[in-house]
Amino acid sequence: GLSIIKGNKIFSLLSTPPGFYVFGIASSNKRIYISINFHMPIKSNINNLINKRITLLVSANISDIILAIQNKQNFVNWHTHVIDRNKSYSYLNYFENSLYAADYLGSIDVFKIDEKNDEALIKIKSLNLLKNNLHY
Repeated sequence: GLSIIKGNKIFSLLSTPPGFYVFGIASSNKRIYISINFHMPIKSNINNLINKRITLLVSANISDIILAIQNKQNFVNWHTHVIDRNKSYSYLNYFENSLYAADYLGSIDVFKIDEKNDEALIKIKSLNLLKNNLHY
């Protein structure tokens, strides 16, 4: 999950069931973006892991998180942007109104953030790192 420690208090902002892991965190001026990954146990080979995984790309307003920390709000509304069984985003980065989500299996997906609706992510390209695009 995701928790913030302020002073001697712990604020749980996103709790995840066992087996779910938060691998990537990035933020724009208004939102925090988090990738949550779930992997079933590996039994015999890597194909079991690939077939039994899911990635979620979620976000929340930073102002909602601040209100929750200040005890002015009891609920943080997490918006789900992407649910994908073929990805495992291990790293997120925000740069020039785009969100870069790196999958440890060799690709980076680039999402444009809609300026009018900051809850909307539009996938504009996918870069395969196994094909010499390492400068990305």
